[in-house]
Amino acid sequence: MRNFASALILIITLAGCATFPGKQIAKLEKFPIASQKPSIAISLAYKMCLNGQPSTVMAVAAEAQMQKKVLERFTKSGLYSSVTPGSGNADINLTIELTDTGEANLGMAFLTGFTLYLLPSSAKDTFKLSATTKLTKGRSGKNFVLQDSITMHQQILLLPIMPFKMLPVVGASVINNMFDTLALQVYQSAQ
Repeated sequence: MRNFASALILIITLAGCATFPGKQIAKLEKFPIASQKPSIAISLAYKMCLNGQPSTVMAVAAEAQMQKKVLERFTKSGLYSSVTPGSGNADINLTIELTDTGEANLGMAFLTGFTLYLLPSSAKDTFKLSATTKLTKGRSGKNFVLQDSITMHQQILLLPIMPFKMLPVVGASVINNMFDTLALQVYQSAQ
């Protein structure tokens, strides 16, 4: 039993995973200063798929987390007087559909782990964001589509860069940039 525990600890510490952003959307460095700030109400639907099949694993929790994140990012932008969930009496009503499509070869991932990360494998998540605005002041709304991705590579040689390219950090950075870019595009389209 002691050897098994030692082997497990060795595998965990030697596992080399590094995640890289797709960089399909340019990094938004800062927001412009807004003199006129409209109010916005945001509703979000989140879907997950793995290898073309819908996934409901933690879907409700993930959707709640994404709703919280989009409200946080739009508020942080400083472009809006108020940011509220749902739809309502705001100057802008924004409906977002975010789809996370994962592509992974599960057999290869198993072999990577079985060979103690000597054989490499990778998995990719593509995030597609479709959004529609409805404006209250008699103007027509607009549609927005943004897409970006992350790719996680697994191999023992990636161990030195793993602390700098962790999946949760890189994934959150890509999603944050998508929401920030959307916040700016929606604001500019409403002016």
